[in-house]
Amino acid sequence: MTYLNKVQFIAPVAFGGQVSSLNRTSIGDRVGASPPTITLDEKMRFVSLVRVVAGKEDEVIVPMTNVASFVPCSDAETAAIEKKKADAKKPEVKK
Repeated sequence: MTYLNKVQFIAPVAFGGQVSSLNRTSIGDRVGASPPTITLDEKMRFVSLVRVVAGKEDEVIVPMTNVASFVPCSDAETAAIEKKKADAKKPEVKK
C-alpha cells in the first residue's frame, strides 16, 4: 500500500460532495471529520479514499481509469502516517 499526498480525478468523485481533486491535508467538511487517507493498492488498480466522520469510517474506492494524476508521500511522511495509525489503535490506560 502506497500513501498519496494528492490525487486528481478525470471525472468528479462523490466523497462528502463532488471532488475533482483531493489532498491529504484537506480539512474535514463536517464537524468531527478527519482529513482523508489516500492510498494506492500494490497492483495500481484503484485509489482508496478513507476518512472518519463522527467515529464512523467512510471509504470510497476509485478505479485507476478515473485517476488523472497522483503524488506519492515521501518515506518520512509514510512513517508518520503509520505511527499515527498505530498510536490510534493502542487502548487508552485509565488511571
